[in-house]
Amino acid sequence: MDAQDYGGNNWCMVQNKILEGLSAGMSFQSDAVYDWADNWQQGWYPLADVDSMTSIGKAYQNETGKTEIGLFEVSTVIVSPPLYLEKVAGGTRTIVDGRKTKADARVILETKENGGGFVRIQRAPSTPTEFVVVDVSTDIPSEFIEWPMTIEIYYTDDAFAALGIEKEKLLQMYYWDLEQGMWCLCPESGVNVDRNCVSAKVYHLTKFGLMPSP
Repeated sequence: MDAQDYGGNNWCMVQNKILEGLSAGMSFQSDAVYDWADNWQQGWYPLADVDSMTSIGKAYQNETGKTEIGLFEVSTVIVSPPLYLEKVAGGTRTIVDGRKTKADARVILETKENGGGFVRIQRAPSTPTEFVVVDVSTDIPSEFIEWPMTIEIYYTDDAFAALGIEKEKLLQMYYWDLEQGMWCLCPESGVNVDRNCVSAKVYHLTKFGLMPSP
């Protein structure tokens, strides 16, 4: 059995393009599964009980004699982290604002001539250790970027209050070190309590997270 439900999958693909454009933070997954190798003669799909207390349910039972109905094109809603993607030109200074799609970060960068490309900001799931986490990446070659970039990560008053620390000045930005497999402090990091953000100068791109200082 394989997931070759072309009707449901195609419908989900179209809807997911719309949801991505709206930065809805969710996508659809088709739940119907059919047997492609056996000429569609077998299939799996969820069954739901028919409520005979409703007029439509009663009519269905009278017409078919069945108490269940197959949900052939049922889909599951999958929550996906907010994502922002922007194309930047070469030879420019650009502010890429991921807050437009609730990605909670801005990237400020300068590119050299012929250094155009895409910058991607994605809000990553937080944990009890990391307050806000974003994943920043680009397809612009490193040699066409005027390093350092500036990363700004934003937070809300309610989210900070839920963190349970006394002072916003204790917030610091960390970067994820792939080689060491651990969070490391960004050396050029500072808090702006009026703007509810922590900014840092960075010299490479990875995941960045806000955490209280030890």
